[in-house]
Amino acid sequence: FVQSNEHAIYRMKTDGSNKEKIFHDNAVNAIHSLNITGNSIYFVAMAEGYSTILKMDTDGQNIQLVRYSNEPYETSYYEFNQLLVTDNAIFTNFWDGYDFNLEQYDLDGETMTTTIRTSQSNATFYKDVVVSRNTLTDALEIYHMTKDEVIYSDARNPYDINIENDWIYYINAND
Repeated sequence: FVQSNEHAIYRMKTDGSNKEKIFHDNAVNAIHSLNITGNSIYFVAMAEGYSTILKMDTDGQNIQLVRYSNEPYETSYYEFNQLLVTDNAIFTNFWDGYDFNLEQYDLDGETMTTTIRTSQSNATFYKDVVVSRNTLTDALEIYHMTKDEVIYSDARNPYDINIENDWIYYINAND
């Protein structure tokens, strides 16, 4: 879990035992979007004016820079938001200063494969779908990454989107 007031990442057993700090860097002023895949933890860190995607082992060793934003977030608001890491790709909801974009990168972070969708906010990743709010239409959209298409769209003005056990939960501000 992330300890936000000191910008550190901790781990502990589910019974509350063996709590240990596994990441801390005084240059980092924010951490979010933990994503654990296999023996690696991917996360977003805001440091030195840039939004970065970092990777480390689950014990906190072998910290690596995966991707950084091309522009300082303090001047243009370029920022990585949510992450989903699969066996072969990194998907991120990226704020470019004007709009949210769903982007896909190779695992090395060097190559942006594609901008999947533009004008998306409140993105939640689950298996091979992205559930988000289209900021142009205020519709809840389910985008299937493998099929490369929107499989559901409904104008409901959703926010606080969560997914658990194949169920999508969201708040509808219009009801």
